[in-house]
Amino acid sequence: HMADSELHECGYAWGAEGLTILADGAVLENCTITGNYIGLYCRGNFGYPINITLVNCNMSYNQVDGLYCFNKFTHVEAENCSFSHNGVYGIRSHSADLAVRGCEFSWNGVDGIYCQPAALQVVDCTFRANGEYGVQLLGAGGGCRLVGNDFLDDGIYIYASSPEEYGKYDFTGNRVNG
Repeated sequence: HMADSELHECGYAWGAEGLTILADGAVLENCTITGNYIGLYCRGNFGYPINITLVNCNMSYNQVDGLYCFNKFTHVEAENCSFSHNGVYGIRSHSADLAVRGCEFSWNGVDGIYCQPAALQVVDCTFRANGEYGVQLLGAGGGCRLVGNDFLDDGIYIYASSPEEYGKYDFTGNRVNG
């Protein structure tokens, strides 16, 4: 458990992330991670899946991503967090399961959330003025749920590889302006 902590400018080249988590059960609460190459990098391994929880955290002004989640053995939950002013993505998920609630994604260089085939749940979040999209989803291996979100000067890009895949999506109560 890491709480009430700050991590600034600890890694500014590929392979030198601000904080790397490879262990199950990590909880970050009221933490600020800024000014790194990637703010937080999470990766499970075959036979060693990990679950990570972020609560009231701020991941901003990182060169590439605020949070990068990698592979199908990784599950990340974020609640009431802020991901802003990151060079590329607020959150990038490559095949990792991601659930976010009540978070804000603003002024990231490309997308608020970029997700390749994975399970994605985004509930009651705000997306504002990200470079390309609030959420960009390229296939939903485990389904996609976007519910009750505000997209202000932002959009949503969804790619599904088949008509059957669209049946895994739930898009209700979202508001798009811009």
